[in-house]
Amino acid sequence: MIGSLNVKIHDLLSFCNEHSFTVRFAKETPYAVSNNITGVEPIDKASQSDISFCRFDDERALKWIEKSEAGFLFIPSSLVDEKKIKSTTTYICAPYPRLALLKFIDLFWEEDAETVQQQFDIHPRAKIGRGVKIGRNTVIGPNVEIGDFSIIGNNATINHAIIGTNCEIGSCVTIGGSGFGFEDEEDNILNFPHLGDVIIGNNVRIGSSTCIDRASLGSTIIEDKVKIDNLVHIAHNVSIGQGTKVIAMSIIGGSTKIGTNSWIAPGVSMRDWINIGSNSLVGLGAVVTKDVGDDVAVVGNPAKPIQKTKNRYR
Repeated sequence: MIGSLNVKIHDLLSFCNEHSFTVRFAKETPYAVSNNITGVEPIDKASQSDISFCRFDDERALKWIEKSEAGFLFIPSSLVDEKKIKSTTTYICAPYPRLALLKFIDLFWEEDAETVQQQFDIHPRAKIGRGVKIGRNTVIGPNVEIGDFSIIGNNATINHAIIGTNCEIGSCVTIGGSGFGFEDEEDNILNFPHLGDVIIGNNVRIGSSTCIDRASLGSTIIEDKVKIDNLVHIAHNVSIGQGTKVIAMSIIGGSTKIGTNSWIAPGVSMRDWINIGSNSLVGLGAVVTKDVGDDVAVVGNPAKPIQKTKNRYR
């Protein structure tokens, strides 16, 4: 792990009290009440000094918990009275264990300091905000604005873009290059000019090796809090609404519009000029050729509606 953790038990209790989490201390080992938490590991790799989580609340959960050597585990509140859970572990019961661990890490984890000298190419006319971190070999063009406290990874190329505050742009990302648009003329194929830009809101995350094309005319728009995974292609003039998540290997066709708080699963392909509603789910590997309404789940090729699950983790 690149970083460190050293959490005293009374700090853990304060954290749990703040979030109304129930703590059930281990009964068969003194470790959990006398020593600190010094690591965060997967449930099947954790030791007595580590904290981890189990997000499931069914038979899978009991099997994971029984095998785990973790000293501290966030578990679903529904398991608090389960007789089969081990007495050698301290359990922290939370409605959403993965979210609880996220908040724990956010509060207590300390990153190692950067020691590598930064090397990058920033055009003099680019506007870079306060506290922005830029990785090695990154190129930033003249028509770029980057908001305060954003992070740009190594080997990124950014042109014709406005990026908001507190954004995280991964390594090898390309933003603001020309999209794919051509017109046939007799025996010639003409490249349609891309004159627009990319507008990215605040608190957006864009994973490594993702490509977001500038608009042909107007703007490609990524709204606040959108989370985009690695290896995603977003074509020209796409609009993605606030809080939507787009997962790896997905392809979003030109001028497609996606609403707020939707989930685009891995390997999805969307044709151009379609609309995806808000709070919708597009399932694994779906091929979307028609509009999808609000609060709808679709799967398959071609994508068709199914019953939308209400479970947070399924």
